Amino acid sequence: MDLSEVNIDDLNINLKLMNNRPRKCIKYKTPKEELFGFLP
Repeated sequence: MDLSEVNIDDLNINLKLMNNRPRKCIKYKTPKEELFGFLP
């Protein structure tokens, strides 16, 4: 897949959906919550 053909707005929408979806492997936290839990 050539990402140069993908609209940046569509890419950002999908990125937000993925990063705000709870994951079973990290105890139903979102990746965003998990990342900010490690930052000071």
